[in-house]
Amino acid sequence: MNLEKFCQSFYQATYIPITKMTLPAQVDYSFPRLADQLPIFSTYTENIHFNKRTDYYITKSFAFFGIIQIKNSLDYIVIGPIFSTSFLSNHVEAFMQEMSIPNNYKDILQTLLENTPTYSLNQCLHMLNFLNLNLNNELLDLTPIMTAQSKYKTNFNRRLAQQLTESKEESRIHNTYHFEQRLLKAVETGNTRRIVEILNEAGNLSAGKLAENTVRQQKNIFITAVTLVTRAAVAGGLDVEQAYSLSDIYIQECERLDDINKILDLNQTMYYDFTNRVIRQKLNSQTSKEVFVALQFIHNNTNQTIKVEDVAQISGYSYSYLKKKFKNEVGKTINEYIIQTKLEEAKELLKYSDFSISDISNYLSFSSQSYFQNLFKKYHGITPLQCRKGK
Repeated sequence: MNLEKFCQSFYQATYIPITKMTLPAQVDYSFPRLADQLPIFSTYTENIHFNKRTDYYITKSFAFFGIIQIKNSLDYIVIGPIFSTSFLSNHVEAFMQEMSIPNNYKDILQTLLENTPTYSLNQCLHMLNFLNLNLNNELLDLTPIMTAQSKYKTNFNRRLAQQLTESKEESRIHNTYHFEQRLLKAVETGNTRRIVEILNEAGNLSAGKLAENTVRQQKNIFITAVTLVTRAAVAGGLDVEQAYSLSDIYIQECERLDDINKILDLNQTMYYDFTNRVIRQKLNSQTSKEVFVALQFIHNNTNQTIKVEDVAQISGYSYSYLKKKFKNEVGKTINEYIIQTKLEEAKELLKYSDFSISDISNYLSFSSQSYFQNLFKKYHGITPLQCRKGK
């Protein structure tokens, strides 16, 4: 077998960096070619002792390296570095520090990592097995390696139990679930007013500890939020490619920031941006400008008493003109749409808030609680109390 051609073909098929070495630490060739320009191979002998025919090593920065010795030789094939999560700028710094790479190699390393796909640990191990089958005509027994991974699970369970105990002792309970559900529902329905109201409640939340410093903590919270918001926006009708591309842009921008206040500002911008895109998607290009304005007014004022005349006035057209155009485009009368929008918000509040049924009725400006309950049952098929109990 032409080993160099094999390595080149492997890289072209997978885009996983692959290097041919000879003990103790001589680099013969590497693909992509820029990989052999990095002074990381001298650190292999420090971290990987080459005491097994086939082995793997995971750095503290969570980079995976796999090693295969060619049978009856001093030659080794090394694959990596491979990360199991999307490439972020902090990967470069952590990896460079760990592998003692000088700063003048940062651009080369960044290019390498940006062009390397992400793979899970299991995928990397099976990739190693595949290479060993091709190079040494034998399969590895991955059972001991997989069993060793279970130690991590035991450790995580122990840490979880400890953290839950500490949280209860300190009255530091995560209370973000219902808050998140209300926010995500507001994004999904394109309700910008609800976004403003819910974000104003954020001061009483405890998100838990996600990092060792406050900036990293806020970045991790942001990345989690934009992931959830992206899914809610897609559920609300936003184009999948547009939603995920927007998510990538926001995460990249967040990683660039090093000021907590700027990250918080970006967080609010992100929520408003996704929500506005959802409402624009819902009200597609066939919706006329006047009906679009009317719909936005209704969605943003469900906590007010909305009269049909108010909707017509805000659109800038006569009642008779807007009434006909609205029914033709939306399929409902203005009044029917007002009630529907209020009842959809009532359902959200019953599921994800502690407001009483009476408070919700008053908040949404229904004339009486009994009137609200009758409308709710007629529209949703269950009573507000049944909705609250999850029936």
